[in-house]
Amino acid sequence: MYWSRMRGSGSIDGMTPRIAALALVLFLGLTCGAGAQEALYHGVLTINPAKGILDLATGNATLKVPRFRFDVNPDDADGIFPDKEPVLVAMGDETFRVPLPLKASRNGKVFLYRAKPPVTGRAIKMIRLAKRKDGGWDVRFTLQGVDLSALFITDPLCKPLAVIVGDDDGFNGIELTRKTAASKQIRIPNKCDQTGGWPWTGQ
Repeated sequence: MYWSRMRGSGSIDGMTPRIAALALVLFLGLTCGAGAQEALYHGVLTINPAKGILDLATGNATLKVPRFRFDVNPDDADGIFPDKEPVLVAMGDETFRVPLPLKASRNGKVFLYRAKPPVTGRAIKMIRLAKRKDGGWDVRFTLQGVDLSALFITDPLCKPLAVIVGDDDGFNGIELTRKTAASKQIRIPNKCDQTGGWPWTGQ
């Protein structure tokens, strides 16, 4: 179901242009299916403070996460390969898919995708994963077009959030709130409890 795990640099070594093109088609097919792919290895996503802007007319928001931490489940001995596997962010019932493989740095420790402007609608504008010396991953991303109209009724709001790479995920709940009912500013001060666990099973 997922890409074979190929070690090495950011390039797809040993592939002819034709095979590389077919691999890209496969990647796009995997990342464009309906719903969130079900991860086999559930890791932990540590929530740190983040911010966003809410459109008061539509209820859509842009969220900017400067640094969450992704710890891969130790049962998956191979770890993750963001330049070789499908990458997406699932939040509530919305899925934000990276349409292309992340680009690896020369040292193979930093992986980046940045959408080319103009970026319209619901999309990942940017996502960056960086390997830490202690084995974890720092994750940064910007989501555009997140439906947070529920904040007009419920504040603070708790939503499940997962960063998924292939068959691994970092999962937690995030708390979203505004200072006042008229404010466009969204704050993510902390995590919140997701007692139901992984909510995307079967999608």
